[in-house]
Amino acid sequence: MATLALAGCSDDADPGSGPTEAASASVDGSATPSDPSDPSSGTSEPTSDPTASAGEDAGVTPASGLTLTSDAATMRAPKGWTSLDEGALSVSARAPRSLTIVTLSSIPAADIATLDTLENAAKVTSFKAEQVRIQPRREVQGVELYHLVGPELVGGRLDQFGTIYGDQQVTIAFVTPDDTPPARRKNLIESVLASIEWA
Repeated sequence: MATLALAGCSDDADPGSGPTEAASASVDGSATPSDPSDPSSGTSEPTSDPTASAGEDAGVTPASGLTLTSDAATMRAPKGWTSLDEGALSVSARAPRSLTIVTLSSIPAADIATLDTLENAAKVTSFKAEQVRIQPRREVQGVELYHLVGPELVGGRLDQFGTIYGDQQVTIAFVTPDDTPPARRKNLIESVLASIEWA
């Protein structure tokens, strides 16, 4: 899924590493159990998803690793993650020995942009847009975000969150292997979103 601008967990348990994640991130094409939340058979209508309540559960520990900063927000990757090459509009981090990536990006928002138009544009311009599912919106630190789930251009699943904050269009993207356990994916998303500080 193409993004418009782009595009943890507790200190003791990195959701992007460990035997389960390493197996999920293998590039040898070996068979692994399918993910019940795989977007390949979804529709564009809002549907329930294990990550829909990300960050809303009590007791979520914010990620405390590498800091990712844009003009609109700052957030943290899980501990142990490393920085990828920074672009002019985005910053990314990657889990060790994994294909799991998180990206924060922001660009100036169009004067006529609203969250509705932003969500719709993100969906219709996505990779394999017909497979993209619109998830319930959620609030992160007082700011409402849309949430889309669909296939990633280079393989895997993309959970994309976006909003307009001030004069910036913000995108937060999580790329995970298709066979990532839903609980692990949810824990990653919850912890990173819980670390956000709006500028």
